[in-house]
Amino acid sequence: FETTLYPYNNIAMLYDARSIIEGHMLDKQRVFANFVITADTKTEETTTPERHFIYSRLSLATNVMDFVQLFFLTTRSMFTIPRNSFQTLSEFYLPDVMLQGYTECLALFDGETTPRMVRIEDAKVDTKNTTLIRDIISPIAIETRIGSKCRLLQFTVHRGFLAKTFYVTDRTPNRTLLVRNEFNCDEYIHLTCVTKSKLDLDRSTATSLGVTTFYDDKSAYEYDV
Repeated sequence: FETTLYPYNNIAMLYDARSIIEGHMLDKQRVFANFVITADTKTEETTTPERHFIYSRLSLATNVMDFVQLFFLTTRSMFTIPRNSFQTLSEFYLPDVMLQGYTECLALFDGETTPRMVRIEDAKVDTKNTTLIRDIISPIAIETRIGSKCRLLQFTVHRGFLAKTFYVTDRTPNRTLLVRNEFNCDEYIHLTCVTKSKLDLDRSTATSLGVTTFYDDKSAYEYDV
């Protein structure tokens, strides 16, 4: 973005830089962007330090530096996920972060009557720069990684202080929507629906000699989802 500012009493003011940055991030479908302001005249030039901006339609109650170290980039407190579907989980890391990711799984193994917890190791996170990571979450893939034949009931993804729990359902979604959430990250919404039919009847009534007769019957079925 470029503009020419004219000073008043030797002061030039730049207002509403937020809308400029957000407009760029929406246009490019970016979750975060690096940002500097460079100002120059005919005789001199100055540049602000580089800053990282994370897109958010929320007014965060906590410091952003603390937020990205405690929460995934989603407002969902937990997820319900169909067994044959998948979900994306996005996390933002500061430079020089090293941690071991893992997933705790509650599964019912073949031949057993009581579910038990197992832990599987995920990829290590080792960042040199500011990094956005998108994990693809799949219950079928997790069951395969457990190794023994089992039915996954619940699992929690851990990344340092970040944790997110998923509850697995056997229902097949009727529709899956891909949306951009409040942090401009991809997120899937799995919809399971029940369709009910109801009869919409429209007809006229005539009464002659004490006998009621219906005519011009118009009937059709409507559907509620």
